[in-house]
Amino acid sequence: MNEENNNMNEFETEENEVKTEETKLEKVQNKEVSFFKKILSNIIDQLIVLAMSGIILLIFKFILKLIGYNVIMPLGFLLIFYYIINVLYSSITENTKGKRSIGKKVFNIG
Repeated sequence: MNEENNNMNEFETEENEVKTEETKLEKVQNKEVSFFKKILSNIIDQLIVLAMSGIILLIFKFILKLIGYNVIMPLGFLLIFYYIINVLYSSITENTKGKRSIGKKVFNIG
């Protein structure tokens, strides 16, 4: 009877070890997938920031034209707006109700 209990415990131990190894493998696979998801979500976020920068540049150019001025180097202004919005974008989106940026919401990343 005692030997049967020992054999059962050995089988349970082996099953637990196999499950633990499978769980570790799944975690590694999930990390690889989440790595690419994170990259893609960051690309989406950067495209959104770039689009917002372009819109603000167009508004800025329109306002300056109304006053009688012209933007000579729009790329420089675009980079300035891009930097400012990029700094603010992550802070604002991380502190909203959803706690995630648009790219993270698209790929369902926590």
